[in-house]
Amino acid sequence: MGAALSGAGGVPVAGSAPPPTLSVGFGWTPPPDPRADFDLDASALMLDDAGVVLSEDHFVHFNNPRSPDGAVEHRGPVPDGRGETIDVDLAAVPDRCARIAFAVSVFDAANRGQSLGQVGTVSVRLSRRPDGAAPVRHDVAVRPDDPATAVLLGELTRRDDWAFHAVGRGYPGGLREIVLEHGLAAR
Repeated sequence: MGAALSGAGGVPVAGSAPPPTLSVGFGWTPPPDPRADFDLDASALMLDDAGVVLSEDHFVHFNNPRSPDGAVEHRGPVPDGRGETIDVDLAAVPDRCARIAFAVSVFDAANRGQSLGQVGTVSVRLSRRPDGAAPVRHDVAVRPDDPATAVLLGELTRRDDWAFHAVGRGYPGGLREIVLEHGLAAR
């Protein structure tokens, strides 16, 4: 049985040698209006000790689905369209990567007048492959009036072993604000 996180806390996720590949699943509650054209996108940022993205190619998302080392791969949306999956091969993560941050953002939020407050709950679930053991799940409840258009859900951190730490911080400036905070120039 896995751990459900409600706040910041670390849960070991590797627990074996060699380190496993993790499937990181992202989900959300659909907006109440089924006609709403609402799309959330998952992304991962491979960070150094200072919290800076290793390179632009280490910012993994739908337009850059694989890190150059093959350690992180965006697998795309799940079949029902209410989630996405990113795989992390912990054994392939380069030594200079101390953390991997996971975010979800509203696609084209400004033009569509949308925010995460219209969703309600955003979640991340880590499971080990191939056995499917799920060491952690983290749900973030979003207030209806919350202007955030992106949320940093949590981070995998490497110290002696890999652990997942919940974050749940919203960003009104969306994914652009997250990447700027982590040292990438937004286009």
